[in-house]
Amino acid sequence: MSVRVGRCFSERYDCYGGVPQWSVLSPLLFLIYTMDLPACLKTASYVNVLVYADDIKIYASYNPDYRHQAQLALRQSVDRMVRWAHQ
Repeated sequence: MSVRVGRCFSERYDCYGGVPQWSVLSPLLFLIYTMDLPACLKTASYVNVLVYADDIKIYASYNPDYRHQAQLALRQSVDRMVRWAHQ
């Protein structure tokens, strides 16, 4: 597997997890595989997690006076996602 951003590709690496691409069951398997992720990523009341198809969006709705706290909470969410992915 490799990752493409624009016209650039990463080095190839082996992928030992995930769901099969282009299968009729892929959307259902993805939902089952990631079912616990939204609750895991919710690090504060103002951090929101949206899941649609195979996309996951983490964002914060906050008062500008609390921008630093929102940034920390979002960073915690990303850290949790990384730990979840390595499990």
